Amino acid sequence: MRAMMLAAVIAAFAGAASAQTAPARYALDVSIMAKGVEVASGRTAIGEGVQAEILLTGADGQYTFTADLQPEQGDGGENGLILEAHLNHDGADLANPRLVLARDSRALMQIGSKAGDGEQLTDGVEIKITPLAD
Repeated sequence: MRAMMLAAVIAAFAGAASAQTAPARYALDVSIMAKGVEVASGRTAIGEGVQAEILLTGADGQYTFTADLQPEQGDGGENGLILEAHLNHDGADLANPRLVLARDSRALMQIGSKAGDGEQLTDGVEIKITPLAD
């Protein structure tokens, strides 16, 4: 009986330890803008060491967004992540952005053009990554 209780306590502790070391998950949002109008957008979840794909259908055709989120390698990179993405439109490559961010942080990348001094993207792609609560 005592051995069974000890085994249960060890199993519970091991489960708690593995839950604490689970890689963080992030929400990944993608928006395609043309002439100041959002023509396609999508959202998915992505984790460290995981790839994600979003298929977007807009009035101007099909977009495919793929992303890979990996820990940053090298000196001082233990707290960094690299998001490597690829966007194509009807089979033609549009963008291949690479974003370096701190673990558990938010990031926004805009590729394209803005009107005047505004912050709003008028033509291009916007990629946003946000930590998800467990």
